Amino acid sequence: MKQISSTLGLLLVLSLSLPTYASEEAAAVPPQPSSDDWSIGAGFSIPGLTYSSVGYVGGLSAMAVAPSTSMALERRLSDTLWLTMGFSGSVSTLDDPVSLDNGATIVTDTLNTEVALGLRYLFNPRGAVELSVFGGLSLAYGDSTWKNDSEEWTNQTLSCGLVAGLALERRLMDNLYLRLQTTMGNAYYSSVETKIAGIAGTTSTSQFRGGIALSPGIQLRLTF
Repeated sequence: MKQISSTLGLLLVLSLSLPTYASEEAAAVPPQPSSDDWSIGAGFSIPGLTYSSVGYVGGLSAMAVAPSTSMALERRLSDTLWLTMGFSGSVSTLDDPVSLDNGATIVTDTLNTEVALGLRYLFNPRGAVELSVFGGLSLAYGDSTWKNDSEEWTNQTLSCGLVAGLALERRLMDNLYLRLQTTMGNAYYSSVETKIAGIAGTTSTSQFRGGIALSPGIQLRLTF
């Protein structure tokens, strides 16, 4: 009888210790890297504080006066590094009354497009909120036309440069993420052609500028 009681007691102790042992084993196993190697997303960004006066659109824009739509495709290179490819654009029309006395109005039509290629480095893979920095090369084109009752002039801008920024990303559900991001600064070379209606020829200028450029944005992203 004592032997049976001892056996039952041993079994009870083992049964109680198994869940603890199993949980310790599970905790000891490090999180496995994600098997999703691609990420695609879309969203928009808004013009923010910028040192620049001409040049970029979307995430780099100093020209955009309206929110820009954006799309981006990313490819995982390692657990912490992604290759990024993006496109953004905006179209806007702005009526600006110059004087209440004569009723004159300047109408500004603006078109901006941008393509970008770069890298994004992730500091804390699979964290509750992932923090990353990004940077890369951008090529942008802008077309702005100002006109009133008597004049019309157009600026066409082609820009090439570098941009850098920060991103925060939160997982919403399997394969779906919400990303908040902002550029922090840029440096670029711009070529501007100005044409005035009724006057033959164009005026060309170029400049190299850089500095602070904050343009916050939001994206929904899908991994696969």
